[in-house]
Amino acid sequence: MTERLNPQSFDVAAIIQAAQAVASENLLPRVIDRLLRISVANAGAQRAALLLCHDQKLLLDATIRIDPDVVEVDILRPVEECPDLPQTILNYVVRTRQVVVLGDAPSDACFGRDLAIARLKPRSILCLPLLYRGAVTGVLHLEHATVPDVFHPTRVKVLEWLAAQAAIAVENARLLGALEAASAEVRRANEKLELAVIERTRELADAQARLIALEKEATEVQMAGGFAHEMRNILTGAKTFLAKIQGVDEERRSLCAANNDMLKELYLLTRDHLPEGTRREAATLVRRINTNGEVMHAALSDIGELLDRALASTRVILRYARLGRERRGSRPVRLRPLVESILRELEGDFAQHGIVAEIQIDPESMLDGDEVHLDSMLRNLVLNARDALCENGEPTERKIRVALVEDEQSTTVYVSDTGIGIPPDVRARMFEPFFSTKPETGTGLGLPVVRKLASIYGGKIEVDSEPGRRTTIGIVLPKAEHRDPACAEPTREPPPSPSDLLRGSA
Repeated sequence: MTERLNPQSFDVAAIIQAAQAVASENLLPRVIDRLLRISVANAGAQRAALLLCHDQKLLLDATIRIDPDVVEVDILRPVEECPDLPQTILNYVVRTRQVVVLGDAPSDACFGRDLAIARLKPRSILCLPLLYRGAVTGVLHLEHATVPDVFHPTRVKVLEWLAAQAAIAVENARLLGALEAASAEVRRANEKLELAVIERTRELADAQARLIALEKEATEVQMAGGFAHEMRNILTGAKTFLAKIQGVDEERRSLCAANNDMLKELYLLTRDHLPEGTRREAATLVRRINTNGEVMHAALSDIGELLDRALASTRVILRYARLGRERRGSRPVRLRPLVESILRELEGDFAQHGIVAEIQIDPESMLDGDEVHLDSMLRNLVLNARDALCENGEPTERKIRVALVEDEQSTTVYVSDTGIGIPPDVRARMFEPFFSTKPETGTGLGLPVVRKLASIYGGKIEVDSEPGRRTTIGIVLPKAEHRDPACAEPTREPPPSPSDLLRGSA
């Protein structure tokens, strides 16, 4: 069950500042030092240890104690040689990628018999994995020797968010260190090839920029997914409470309608016992209360519709956040029936707006992939084309064309429209997540979804647009023999030990 956190129970600005402080460091020792100090401060721990993966082996990199305040870095000791660390907990965290929180470690049924716990008897323990691209790249272990239940769920959640940012910062620092070392070695070994070294350095810098951009996007997606998940829980709770008011009896009448009926019945039961003047005043009050009840009923209905729209938006964001776990499909899919199905669903909408749809795809044409992926890509492009046509107030022909073009290396599906086109400023940002020219109705995730799904297949997106006249967007998918092997789904066997697990998921 997902734990709900009250946003007022902790300082969001402080959390963001802490994550930025870790991410701002470029040198690995400083990243480690910042991470340990911030973790201890946020968690209320007395001691912390950071273990990182070095060449597929987990080593103790650094420790910190607050009494006295001592940080030791570059220890690089194998985890098996650290008698003051609970091996069973570390192995469990690496194997399951789950957080372990113990409020009274010596009495814990699962881990209380660990040699380090039995000998040192720490009361509170928090151990959580550092995950980078789904793989365990390290473990952060925190303890308090004397106080039980130090690590409150709110603090644990903060540390999880911080660990996610720290994993990226550690990897970036390693990459940057490797880049600097490689550049220095190249300069020393190739003094007579200065131009080649400059070119190579430029290529490495470009690769680093692309990596940082990808990590930024991954962080945005992770944060968006977490936010959408929390918002979905809150909105679902609000819908549940609203349902208690909107359908309270067998006839599914709202509480307002039921109250109005009971008020009317009460008036009818008592009116013959009231003086003439009082009866008129009571009737007036009953009518006013009924009017207020109708207004409240309408307002509650509007609130229900708004909650439904908000929940729909969170579902879109959650689906986008989960795209990173999607894998390329390999089954043959007939493309024309898929396109026909999408257009049939939109027939009424197209007829209302005078849109003509045209398909230029051979009935026997096949694409290797996942039908759900192809449907999502084409549906998003067709809906975008529909919106562009509806925004075009000119009395021109409104047409959408879906066509398939093949050559020896690739298959391209084009979706064209005679709509308003794409202005240069919008074209520069159209694939950015959450960027939308329709903020009232769109989430800004349609085209990013298309691009991300295409990348899963080693493909790309081509855009050709003439503002005010037309737009053509092509999904270019390489044929099987030309696909990047990195796009293939990996096959792994379950690792038997922490070191093997790290090696298998690196």
